[in-house]
Amino acid sequence: MTALLPSPSAKLVQLGLDPTRIRSIRPRSRRTRCQAIINWLSRYTPPSDATNLDQVQGYIEAFYLLCAIDEWQQAITLIFTRLNTPADTQLHYHLKLWGYSQEQARLYETLIDHVEPKWHGLFLQFLGTTHQAQGNYLQAKQCLEHSFSILQTVGDRVDQGRVLSNLAEVYYALGDYDQAIEYQ
Repeated sequence: MTALLPSPSAKLVQLGLDPTRIRSIRPRSRRTRCQAIINWLSRYTPPSDATNLDQVQGYIEAFYLLCAIDEWQQAITLIFTRLNTPADTQLHYHLKLWGYSQEQARLYETLIDHVEPKWHGLFLQFLGTTHQAQGNYLQAKQCLEHSFSILQTVGDRVDQGRVLSNLAEVYYALGDYDQAIEYQ
């Protein structure tokens, strides 16, 4: 059976965490969190009857610890880890595929206000599509409109097109067919 997650040592290197140098990290509160990140990524073992969420719980815990020490880019790197599955997609997207959209939304909400503008726009788009999948169309519309406004300034045309397509789907779900056609 293939491991769902990549090797812990490779992920620690990618995040810039070296377990042999942990004692040099200052202040102590940061060192404690970095040690916890290392432990979650390298020592966490899910139960034998683990759900998909249980299998990636170490990554999710490490994500929140990275956010707690303001390592936003590393947190993004962690949730963009490709999983060894037939879908061959990233952790944050797998949460949706597995039916854990609430957890997916929490990841995006944690990041949104702490990243550069393009990422802000993209995470709003991701959050909007998560709300859409949950049937929360008004929240989805709000996130997607905000995302589009940001991506008009800092995104490329492909990003903008994706958001417009998502907005069309939301308007369609709300029964506003004229607006849906306008965005499609």
